[in-house]
Amino acid sequence: MLEVNMFGSNGIHDAAGKGNIELLKKLVAEHPEDVEVRMRHGYTPLAIAVQDGVVESAVVLLDAGADVNTRVDKIEQPLLHLAVSRWRLRPDGAMIQLLIDRGANLELKDNHGDTPFEIARYMYEFPPELLELLK
Repeated sequence: MLEVNMFGSNGIHDAAGKGNIELLKKLVAEHPEDVEVRMRHGYTPLAIAVQDGVVESAVVLLDAGADVNTRVDKIEQPLLHLAVSRWRLRPDGAMIQLLIDRGANLELKDNHGDTPFEIARYMYEFPPELLELLK
């Protein structure tokens, strides 16, 4: 198991968020047990990649078995909800499309009872073509 810092993150979290793909691949290969390690606030490495819009990191982590339907933070937000809320980082929809392609549950609700579609339809300037993906 990799050493964690005071926030509970390890090298996999850091490499995922920064998009350091070569390091991420190396760490995942050497420490596959750390792919689902959660930081103090509940974020997995995949959640960090989604939050930061780093699709390439998300691909590596999903290939390594990261759970596409995991919930993060205190409000237990599903990853697809996180990708929707951070769509401006990837306005091309690549992160949302990746999560859907990898099996993200479109009907999964957050702790307020909303699906990703229900959140997106009320977001200012949310692209209609991305909204269609969430139906």
